[in-house]
Amino acid sequence: MLTSYFLARFIVGRILSPLGELERGADEIRKGNLSVYLRHTRHDEFTPAIEAFNMMAWRLKRSLEEREEEEEKRKELIASISHDIRTPLTSIKAYVEGLEDHVASTPAMQERYLKVIHRKADILDRMIEQLFLLTKMDIGEKALPLESLDLGKTVEQFIEENRLNWNKNGADFTITADKDIRVRGSPLLLERILENLVSNSIKYKTENQVHMDISVEAEGEKAKLRISDDGPGVPEKALGRLKEAFFRTDKARSRTENGSGLGLAIVERAARLMGGTVDFQNRKPHGLTVVFTLPLEDKNGKTNTDSGR
Repeated sequence: MLTSYFLARFIVGRILSPLGELERGADEIRKGNLSVYLRHTRHDEFTPAIEAFNMMAWRLKRSLEEREEEEEKRKELIASISHDIRTPLTSIKAYVEGLEDHVASTPAMQERYLKVIHRKADILDRMIEQLFLLTKMDIGEKALPLESLDLGKTVEQFIEENRLNWNKNGADFTITADKDIRVRGSPLLLERILENLVSNSIKYKTENQVHMDISVEAEGEKAKLRISDDGPGVPEKALGRLKEAFFRTDKARSRTENGSGLGLAIVERAARLMGGTVDFQNRKPHGLTVVFTLPLEDKNGKTNTDSGR
């Protein structure tokens, strides 16, 4: 009986201690303390449960932190949208009032006022279009389905279709594209990436003309699309923030109002949606290089990221 008594106490003690620790952790979670960490030095039947609890608490904490970060970014985005929309709206209102009050008393002044109104309306239209695309990308592949693409052919075709217009705006191109580099992507997103990057180079050029080198090649299991210009580049400390919506660098790259401030944020989100990445690098002696990377598609139409979907 005495042996049974001490054996029972020993077994109960080994059970109650980890149960008490689990109870303490559950109580801390209930109070909102997601930093709780359970300690269990022995390696027994309770070890997996303790480890699973600690992992759950860490994931809950990380999920909450990510939600708070996303909410903060959303607030900043809304504030930036409100500011950027208000600017052209204020100008439109002022020029409309000028027309109503007959401040523009001559046909030449009236025409100038109307051109300004039209230009500001175009800015608003582009901003709304960019925001709509961002919303579609947030929805994901259901809104923008991916398909098998020849990356080099898609890039060359889009550049040639728009070359004349971009030449008129001060951009010329050198294109080098390897053949039959197949990826899974969205033609709409690829075209938007190219349009935004080329438009940015034109917008921030400091000379009458900006030259752009565009290349498509395979490196290992990746397809690389490189777009380089000979513009002013950006400060080194700003390179990591170019993907942020409405981020402005120094005056050299933010002196123009002809843009929504969403272009590079769309480039980064488009890359992620297609399973790729985008990287910004300054070019020597001056200019900006954007490296867009996508996983190659194999003969079965799969990429090396498909297994994780």
